[in-house]
Amino acid sequence: MGTHVNDVYSDDVTDELLSGRRDWSYLWCWLVSQVFDLLNNKQKLRVLEDGKQQVQIIGVKEAEITVTDDVMKLIQHGNSVRTSGVTFANSHSSRSHAVFQIILRRK
Repeated sequence: MGTHVNDVYSDDVTDELLSGRRDWSYLWCWLVSQVFDLLNNKQKLRVLEDGKQQVQIIGVKEAEITVTDDVMKLIQHGNSVRTSGVTFANSHSSRSHAVFQIILRRK
């Protein structure tokens, strides 16, 4: 992570952006074209580009987190529902990518 998770909840943060709401989501990308929500029972998601050429993930569950310890709980939960299996190259491979994101909103 470019910013340490503790920095997002630091009492020293004075930036207006970080004084607002902090939501988190955890996505699982499988075979390029399939994206699933690891916080919502692997619900299939749609990834679209809007009119401003910004990527939008339709239907993703966002969890509001107020304490740092809960971030690790979200990651552990997402990892527990993520599928993995044996490949010739690796005995424990997900054959996919996971994206854990933070959404910062101004008050």
